[in-house]
Amino acid sequence: MDSIGHIDSDAMKGFVKKLCLVSKRYSEKHNAAKNLDNHLNKIENKKVSKKEISELQSKINQVLHIEKKILRTSKIESSREQELLKKINQLETDLADAKKERDKVVINNKIQIEELSLSLLSIKTQLDALSEEKRKKEEKFRNIEKKARNLNVPSH
Repeated sequence: MDSIGHIDSDAMKGFVKKLCLVSKRYSEKHNAAKNLDNHLNKIENKKVSKKEISELQSKINQVLHIEKKILRTSKIESSREQELLKKINQLETDLADAKKERDKVVINNKIQIEELSLSLLSIKTQLDALSEEKRKKEEKFRNIEKKARNLNVPSH
């Protein structure tokens, strides 16, 4: 868990501000709906005058206005969420592409390492064969030299 020291204070301020704004709007909505219900209950059992009808329209308009505010906020947040989701999807696609590219490079590197290992083994085998051939030639040369010395040495 993060300790409180790791929380970004600016982000926290923004969050609390938005939380208060949303809370205020829902409180206003609740109060407006309550006022409308109270007014409807009052006029339910009596004749309605033009003044009461106009008050009723006003209260209905107030509830609708507050609902629009809430919907606007939801749309803005929804729009922001859409942008973030689109960005997340793009980043996931980029990451998958990068992984594929990395995997290709790893496979190519393994192939090159195998080819170089085979070449190195081939060179080592050739060097061993040449070394053995050289040793045999030197031994043969020494034997010929030895025979030549034996021929050149006069007998006593």
